[in-house]
Amino acid sequence: MDICSVCGTPRVLGQKCVWLPDGTIRMKEDPSMRAFFADCLELSHLFEELGSQLGIGTSAYLQEGARSFSRRYMSLFLRFIQQDEGPLFGEGQVFRILLEHLRIWGLGASQTLPSAQEGILRLELRGAADDDLVCGYLSGAAEVITGCMISCNLLRGGDKLVVELISGESAPIGEMPAPEPEFGEAKGVIGYSTCPECGVPLQVSRLNWDVEAGAITDLVTGRRLAFVGSEVIGEALRNLTEELGEHVLSRVVEIEREYARDVLYPLLRVSKDPHEMRALFGSMGHGDITAEGEDRPAFRIRRPCQPHLMAGRILGFYEGWRGERVAASWRISEWGTAYVSIHN
Repeated sequence: MDICSVCGTPRVLGQKCVWLPDGTIRMKEDPSMRAFFADCLELSHLFEELGSQLGIGTSAYLQEGARSFSRRYMSLFLRFIQQDEGPLFGEGQVFRILLEHLRIWGLGASQTLPSAQEGILRLELRGAADDDLVCGYLSGAAEVITGCMISCNLLRGGDKLVVELISGESAPIGEMPAPEPEFGEAKGVIGYSTCPECGVPLQVSRLNWDVEAGAITDLVTGRRLAFVGSEVIGEALRNLTEELGEHVLSRVVEIEREYARDVLYPLLRVSKDPHEMRALFGSMGHGDITAEGEDRPAFRIRRPCQPHLMAGRILGFYEGWRGERVAASWRISEWGTAYVSIHN
């Protein structure tokens, strides 16, 4: 694995992704595909708490969101492999490349295991960032690679996770979910200081990549991160909302508000310079965050990785800074921009 000697980032990240001044990270081959650095415990807490409040299991929704993104990513990836390697490029080689991707994305270190049953691929994963994310990513990729529907079985023992991908009937994958809507030119004003060697923003150097273990750690907060497609959360919440109603999204804001205030804010040690803050959030792919006013500020998050999550996070950070709960309102525009207004 080729690592940049200046910032410590895997070079493939700079080769495959572009950081835009609107706070988004997009794939060079298909700019409609977007990713961001997600806090693993934050993501797990959101869906666990949602499930507790709604009285349902949410694992399947997060898995399906990851499966959706993985299908689109692997479809794009295979097109480029076939151009370079030809149609005889084997499934086993593709799976090995996929497991390398999982390590780069911080999801854990995988290896294939022997299986006595035809139609079952067994993998051992150590240090999984999140079981449901891994299961969804592997299942979606396997469906594109094999052309069959795939079910996923998880067996955990200590820090070792055995994933069984079970092949079903041969079937077309069907229509892919719509990519993130594009509303014209991606304008933005975030200025990044870029690494002279690999071109990624230097703010990313606050992350430590242990590629062998498949783990990404924020050196400032000590939190584990993973490189996640924004579609993962978006698709999961869209399915939950379609089944249970719009109140799901209000719960997302409040869950994230409390978590950001009580857990994340005490860990956040960054400059108070607003330009540096914007560059930090943008380099992590979270969007472009601006504030107006002092006594009663109004926050705007353009191109958020997920608007309700980011509205809750910014509100929670503000309450952490104030040291108290505040009266506030939020709204999401038709463009996906999140607005948070403080009333006291």
